[in-house]
Amino acid sequence: MVTKEEVNGKEDLPGSASAEVSLRRLQNFKLGSRQGTWTLKRGGATVQSGKVSLDANGLLTIGKLSLSNEPAVLTISQWWTLPSGFKPEAILVEDAT
Repeated sequence: MVTKEEVNGKEDLPGSASAEVSLRRLQNFKLGSRQGTWTLKRGGATVQSGKVSLDANGLLTIGKLSLSNEPAVLTISQWWTLPSGFKPEAILVEDAT
């Protein structure tokens, strides 16, 4: 969102709004299972989260996303469907730091 000063306006602008946001032309993000989760954080605190899936055209859309003039981070993660009989303790996750 822009500030009043950025648009040289005389009218007050809202400090927040909500919008339906579609992510398009994703080149390196593949939502293989067609389902995932999303999280919106501001200042390290989660302000919104939910489930997401690809539509028939392959678009990833998040409805009623809370926008404001505060910086935020939107994270989208894929759900993993494990094979029948697979034991979760067999998954090894390495810390990339």
